[in-house]
Amino acid sequence: MWLVRLDIRDNMAAQRGVDDGATHYPEITLGVSIRFGAKKDEPEEDSDGDGYLDSDDDCPYDPENFNGYEDEDGCPEYDRDGDGFFDNQDACPDVPGIAPDGCPEKDRDGDGFLDSQDACPDTPGVEPDGCPIPDTDGDGILDPDDQCVTQPETRNGYQDEDGCPDEIPPKLAKFTGAIKGIYFDFNKDTIKPKSKPVLDRAVSVLDEFPSIRIE
Repeated sequence: MWLVRLDIRDNMAAQRGVDDGATHYPEITLGVSIRFGAKKDEPEEDSDGDGYLDSDDDCPYDPENFNGYEDEDGCPEYDRDGDGFFDNQDACPDVPGIAPDGCPEKDRDGDGFLDSQDACPDTPGVEPDGCPIPDTDGDGILDPDDQCVTQPETRNGYQDEDGCPDEIPPKLAKFTGAIKGIYFDFNKDTIKPKSKPVLDRAVSVLDEFPSIRIE
């Protein structure tokens, strides 16, 4: 670094002689010096090249991506799952989602119907609305299979699958519970001949009521 100094002095001196008095004479000095090793003020850097000086940049080594959201902080906003919600606003940053929180739509009952399309979001169901098939009369037979939707089935062993209340026909009543009139040989599983009339009637009833089983 060069340094220049200019000094101007007015010197006055007394004199003795014929004309006693004072004399003036100017003195001008010019000095030049060189200073070695002085550092120049370096310009402030913008390390990431995003237009924000490092001192004003919250992320000096990560360039701002200028997407209209907090562009003034100098930091990029990431969207890892690509759903349009920046990670710092996304409750599910690694899973694409929807408004309002960036998370995927839920299916609370796990029936394959998203809650927004499920008329019964807390109860597993079927098409078309995500609700379970109803059983209006609560007899355990679903309405599509129930011939008497509003009347519960009478569980008596007779046509229990139709979903309707009913009574056992008198012909069948004889064959409910333990059937009387069937005899076995002593200590054997063979039936005695005198049981034949009862067995014949049982066969006749089974022919008339094929849905009945005798066990």
